[in-house]
Amino acid sequence: MPLHPPITLSKPLRILNKGLGAVLLCVVTSAAWAQPAPVPPASSVCEPGEDWPRTLECLREKTGFIDIALQDSLRQLHEKLPTELRESLQTQQDDWEQRRDTDCTPTDRPASDSNALAYAMLCRSKMALQRTKLLQSLLEASELPPAPTDMNCPKEQAMSPQCLQKRQAVIENGMNGIYRSLLLRLPELQAQKLYAEQSSWEEDREAACQRIAGAHEPADQAVCHFVMAMERVKVFREVWNPLAKQNQTKNQTKNQSKREP
Repeated sequence: MPLHPPITLSKPLRILNKGLGAVLLCVVTSAAWAQPAPVPPASSVCEPGEDWPRTLECLREKTGFIDIALQDSLRQLHEKLPTELRESLQTQQDDWEQRRDTDCTPTDRPASDSNALAYAMLCRSKMALQRTKLLQSLLEASELPPAPTDMNCPKEQAMSPQCLQKRQAVIENGMNGIYRSLLLRLPELQAQKLYAEQSSWEEDREAACQRIAGAHEPADQAVCHFVMAMERVKVFREVWNPLAKQNQTKNQTKNQSKREP
């Protein structure tokens, strides 16, 4: 069916498109490709114009390029996870794909409408970028060197900068471990919310620890980070862990019913 080009994209579509263009190359080039990657669109932003079919083709190329980055991140993470978490990851990904298809399908326009096509591709790209960043954060965390696990120090060194920094590293490692486990065990939409919340919390913590008196001292920084990490672990356990447990029970029941004849 021939497309009938509109004069221009609506304002929300233009904003979404430019936002995607600004981060596209940063995200896709961070992935290690298992196979030769396609050539990305000549421009990271597909501007509407008289050549509307070319604009749609550019958007289609961009969407495909982002999808490949997502699938590569998913593959790498799947290879690094233990069996029980691989199943959780796959369930979460299936749920994400279902939500993407629902949220990115306009219901007030025919599928052949040019603006509907553009909206669907831009929406899918935006959601794929968000999902890829979450998966990449898990990949990066899995490649960090092991942190110390023992907070004990000799009594005479208990308040030394070295001991305080060691304790901070231990609690930081524990907090990050709980966070990564939650991201994989939560429903995909809640996982995305936790990822955004954690990113915001990390920025707030840096700002707060810079403002405290004597924050230029390594010991003061370590204490501030330690205390705030302890508070964050409490939030994980009281707010997010019950949701993760509930979702895990639900998925186990669903998977068991699939296996039964």
